[in-house]
Amino acid sequence: YSSPACPSCKVFHDEAMDGLIERVKTGSIQLIFVPLTTGSITNAPGAARAVICATEQGKAWELQDVMFSWQAIFGNQAFTNNRIVAALDALGVNNDNYNACLSSQRPSEVLASAEQAASGLLNYIGTPTIAINGVVPTDSESGEVINDSAGILAAIDRAIAQAPAPSSNTTAPTVEPTSAGAEAAATEVPTEASTETAVPTDAATATDAPTATIEATATSGG
Repeated sequence: YSSPACPSCKVFHDEAMDGLIERVKTGSIQLIFVPLTTGSITNAPGAARAVICATEQGKAWELQDVMFSWQAIFGNQAFTNNRIVAALDALGVNNDNYNACLSSQRPSEVLASAEQAASGLLNYIGTPTIAINGVVPTDSESGEVINDSAGILAAIDRAIAQAPAPSSNTTAPTVEPTSAGAEAAATEVPTEASTETAVPTDAATATDAPTATIEATATSGG
């Protein structure tokens, strides 16, 4: 669960995204993003809606990378409408299709479902929150939520190690991510949300939260 206007989400993105991408590239996890509107930057809802509509054209991860970089450069003026439109143009987003999405009910429906999913998640601590197979990881001794980047990646690796071996008829990924940041997604499709989650690929069907999201998926090794 994350928001373009959340400073802690930017920190997590900068520290952990490369590691998450590597695990997607090897087919170890699915990465599903649930967009929220948290954060104090003006027009946070507009930024989240832009990301939702950008996913329909496969540009959501690239737009998020840009938006997180804006936090440090432009501060509270990061998400002006003109700046968002200019970024979408630079990314090659089709304006007619984007505007049709933006004027539809889809962004509101996605955000409402995301809020509902977040409120129903045990140990949800605000953004960013990572769930692994639908469960927010906690420290085995203290019981506290694990929310540092290194701890999250370690928890993901433990889940990968404990997952059953994939079946021999696992479908290969349609597209493989090629590098960090802008190329974060193996696929970017509207799908039914889990959490913003790292899911060992053989356990993908265990994710069933109720919203459309942006998903980066790798379903087999390589």
